[in-house]
Amino acid sequence: MKKRVISIVITIILIFAAVSPVAAFDLGGQLDTSISMGGRQWFTDNFGGVIGATERASVWFRTPLPFGTLSLEGGWNLNVSYGFVWPLTLFDAQVFNFLNTLDLRLAKYNFAINIGSLAMDFNVGRFPLSDSTGLIFNQNIDALYVSLPFSLFTVSAGAGYTGLLNAKTSGVYGIPVDIPADSFYVFAPGYVAVLSRITAPSLIAGQTFDADVNLFINCNTTESSDSRTRFYATVGAHGPIIPLLYYNASFCFGYAMGPEQKLGVLGNAGLSFYPNFLSSTISFNTLFVTKDFLPFTDIPLSVDGMIGCSNVLKLALAFSMKPVDKWLANTEVSLFYSSVDEVSSFVLNELQANLNVKFQWFSDFCLSASGGVVIPVSDTSVSFFTASVRAQLSF
Repeated sequence: MKKRVISIVITIILIFAAVSPVAAFDLGGQLDTSISMGGRQWFTDNFGGVIGATERASVWFRTPLPFGTLSLEGGWNLNVSYGFVWPLTLFDAQVFNFLNTLDLRLAKYNFAINIGSLAMDFNVGRFPLSDSTGLIFNQNIDALYVSLPFSLFTVSAGAGYTGLLNAKTSGVYGIPVDIPADSFYVFAPGYVAVLSRITAPSLIAGQTFDADVNLFINCNTTESSDSRTRFYATVGAHGPIIPLLYYNASFCFGYAMGPEQKLGVLGNAGLSFYPNFLSSTISFNTLFVTKDFLPFTDIPLSVDGMIGCSNVLKLALAFSMKPVDKWLANTEVSLFYSSVDEVSSFVLNELQANLNVKFQWFSDFCLSASGGVVIPVSDTSVSFFTASVRAQLSF
């Protein structure tokens, strides 16, 4: 089955390349190398960690076709990691992992149809989509998506399927997937997605308003499936308060239908200040998610990947700056709260801090470094640190 899928994809690419105007297509790629390490329960007898290296190679292709444009992007990842416990000894059995991932991230045909003074924009194939919060659904999807702009607002809607994505790169929150170590492509849990959004940009005094209604119908029959169909309704707004000070706010109602139905809410609000100093930004954000709220995409909120967008209160203060033209730095300090049962209030669970620095050496080559720590406050959290360096070359 895997060989058949790969053969079909390669055949389609070759056919499109053959029929496209030779002088019109664009082609490029990127090589990405990173080295990282991380560990849990540092300064204790239970200290253990992972040292790893990741090699990524990706290519993209874009060409005009009748009535529109075809865009393709795919890549290969190789991750080699070594898990250890402290103290290291020659005779202890350590864990080596070699993970290969082959993924088609983009295969989109974009075209427009004019109806009078209106232009309907169509996207067909595989491409990234996100809800207005970026926290509930934010991933690739195989879909048909249509946007229709009016004078005051834009209506967008579409339908798609998630079951042909690679589970190594697109996970569903709360659904474990068994991924064999020797497999480079594993099908993700299958959901039929029905997506819709209304956006009114700069409607009143520069304020933008959004409303989403998204439905994900469970098509899984495996034992690991939770048999739940997920529904989300979201409203939000963002815009300026005074010069240099901006806000964002959103509220989502989530309902998971099926066995042990779950009903929850998500609230997100923040302020961003842009002082006239080294292209810097100071922002404060708060995120509140109840225990029975289930997002769709599995998006970790903490640097150790242990906290997802459910049963959490997050308070974050972030700062970014560009001291010189080629340097960019940003840092964030966050407090994470969680509840341990249905009736208790949220209690402080851990403190998290991270730092990222990027150096754009040339227009097509950059170096970056990042690090993060988790400092436990309650018994339900453990200490964690991570650090990595990365080099990217585009061509």
